[in-house]
Amino acid sequence: MTKCRVTDDKAMWKKKDTFKVRSVGSTIPKSLTVEKLGDYMSKDLYGVEPTEPVICDEEGGMPTTATDQNHETKPLDIQLDEVTEAIKRAKNKISCGVDGRPAEILKIGTVMAKWIHRVCQACFEAERLPRQWDISKVTPIYKSGNKSDFPNYRTILSPCAAAKIFSTIILARMYPDIDRTIDNSQ
Repeated sequence: MTKCRVTDDKAMWKKKDTFKVRSVGSTIPKSLTVEKLGDYMSKDLYGVEPTEPVICDEEGGMPTTATDQNHETKPLDIQLDEVTEAIKRAKNKISCGVDGRPAEILKIGTVMAKWIHRVCQACFEAERLPRQWDISKVTPIYKSGNKSDFPNYRTILSPCAAAKIFSTIILARMYPDIDRTIDNSQ
């Protein structure tokens, strides 16, 4: 699809096994546990008690451009071209999410684009996301100060590649309306 020598869909499955998870020497003290990080991020940083993750916002709307028989506007279906463009725009060599699949694997062949299209369309119609898309890999990055204190770290969230593609599609649909609505001074 994009600057990839591998266009055969069967070759994609062979190529997938060559991707390795990079490991970096840990400078994070063992006293900083995942539970403590979650509590800190929820309570101390954002001022709310830790809760279960929200899977889908039922009130969230989508940009509407099509009209049904009752003259109510409804969103257009997600097109394969939108998915292909979002896959092209995905950055290579960045951290993969909890699924362990980097963005590069989506760019190999056409099977993945078709699969992502079906999944994105199902999510769009059902107005729900898969649970795995709501979970991100959290990487604490040390800033400065005492390494045992959470305020001395910033976090990077790495969602799975398919969730990034879906988000890119939704953002691309929303951006023209947002751009018209927001004043240039902002």
